[in-house]
Amino acid sequence: MLQKILICTGVFLVGCSSLLIAFNKNANNIQLATTAEVTECSNLGNITVETLGRFGKKIGREKGKVEAELQSKAIWQAAKINATAVVPITEISRDGNRTYVAYKCQETL
Repeated sequence: MLQKILICTGVFLVGCSSLLIAFNKNANNIQLATTAEVTECSNLGNITVETLGRFGKKIGREKGKVEAELQSKAIWQAAKINATAVVPITEISRDGNRTYVAYKCQETL
């Protein structure tokens, strides 16, 4: 029973955090890019984000969902520093962490 409550709470919190993207207008203009696409852009620094990668020790989450949540959070953080693009520079850790680099580009990617 406790495990079900923890799982439901985790799903609820992850869902709420994903909704925050809609409240920042700058986030709509930020691109997920590759290193090759940002060669002419200014590096604004690293952004490390995390989400729930696993439920307990045994139950992993679908990689696509974890990746989408991490991208949303990275874009949200990048919007706060007026970035225009983010590039993932690490793989997704087992615990649901990933680091991105935020860039400010003059031209649209």
